[in-house]
Amino acid sequence: MNPNQENIKKYSENFITNTTEPMPTVRRLLTKKNIDLEKLIVVQAFPDDTNLLFFIVIDCNKKIYQFEYDYLHKKVDEGEIVRFEDISDSYESTPYRKGILTGLEMLS
Repeated sequence: MNPNQENIKKYSENFITNTTEPMPTVRRLLTKKNIDLEKLIVVQAFPDDTNLLFFIVIDCNKKIYQFEYDYLHKKVDEGEIVRFEDISDSYESTPYRKGILTGLEMLS
C-alpha cells in the first residue's frame, strides 16, 4: 500500500468509526443526501478554519463529492453541510486529483 492509499484508508476508517462530534453529525447529514456510507472513500478531510471542515469523498457509484461542514456560531453537532458539489466531471482540475484517482482505484 502506498502512502496515499494509507492516508485515504486512515481518513475513511476515522470518518466511519469516529464517535466524537462532528463526525456522527456529518455521517447523518450525508445519509440524508442519499450517500451510502458502507463503502465510502474519504480522500480528504481536514479543518479549513476553526469551525469549518473540508471533505472530498467518493461513494460506491464512483461519484465524487466535495463539501464543507460549517458549525460557526453553532454547537458542533448542530452544523450543516455547505457547498456540497458533485465534482465527478471536474475533479481533474483540482489540486486533489492524485488523491481522487487513488481513491477511485481503491474502489475498483
